[in-house]
Amino acid sequence: MKAMPTALIDAAAGQRGELAELLGPSLDGSIDAVSAGSGTSRSTRIRATAKSQSFDLKAPQVDVTQGRCIVSPAAPLEASLIINDVLRRKILRPVTPILADIVSAPPIRFTLTNLSAPLDGDLATLDLDGRIDIGDVQLQRQNDAIAMLAVAQQPGVTTIPAQIDPLLLTVRKGRLTYANFIIRVAKVGPQWQQVLKLSGDINLARTPAFANAITVRYPIASIGRTGTGAVSSQLPEVTEINRLIAQLPVDPGELLDVDVTFSGPLGKVDGKDVPLNRTTKLVFDPSALDSKKIQQGIDNLPQTIDSFKKLFGG
Repeated sequence: MKAMPTALIDAAAGQRGELAELLGPSLDGSIDAVSAGSGTSRSTRIRATAKSQSFDLKAPQVDVTQGRCIVSPAAPLEASLIINDVLRRKILRPVTPILADIVSAPPIRFTLTNLSAPLDGDLATLDLDGRIDIGDVQLQRQNDAIAMLAVAQQPGVTTIPAQIDPLLLTVRKGRLTYANFIIRVAKVGPQWQQVLKLSGDINLARTPAFANAITVRYPIASIGRTGTGAVSSQLPEVTEINRLIAQLPVDPGELLDVDVTFSGPLGKVDGKDVPLNRTTKLVFDPSALDSKKIQQGIDNLPQTIDSFKKLFGG
């Protein structure tokens, strides 16, 4: 297959131009298929490669049987895609909206080590284990999760440099979950100063995909102040954090994190964007307190901690 117009593939799949936009105008590749059996026991083993200006696929073994596509760990499927609007909207946003706000990035690599996907498109029966590799990116500052950061509130900032660690994800019966997904921000020299930890629970079977909970854990200092000083924010939580953080006699990064959980539809509803719901919770670990670091004679620490707990429902 040489220079196959992706518009033909798009039309056959009924994708209204989105598949062509995702893959680029034409596609080179090869497909080998071997079938065995008959009737309901018939199966087909496929080996395929495909390449375009924005897409690269290596599928050494995909078995099609009993209405499903199967990929096994012995022969993982690998693909890479250049960032574009379809990739952001259709693939990255249902994982976490932060990824949908990537402005620039190297080709994004997807690896499926286990896949059982229905041919009829019923995502309620989808199972997979996979990995997404992204790397160094620029993120839009308008994203709700990024807007919490003090570094995103500085005048003139339109994008935020970030480093995105590999994301390991699992889907069982259409429910996508992941944990300990790391995004680093606020680079000074060669070092990233702040680490965000994400976890997710998303129902892919709903239309659009629905976030039961996407939780971003922030170091308290990352949303309360930066190396150049605290900056005012449109988010009321940050304003109050700025006030309370100044009262702490120790580095708050050693004691406190903030969990912000987003929930709601990850796409348009009735043609309109719907803001995600947001809840905020203080994560306080008393065992992290080092009494030697607390200056004697400071009386306001208990009251400050109580204020944090009231603010975040702790």
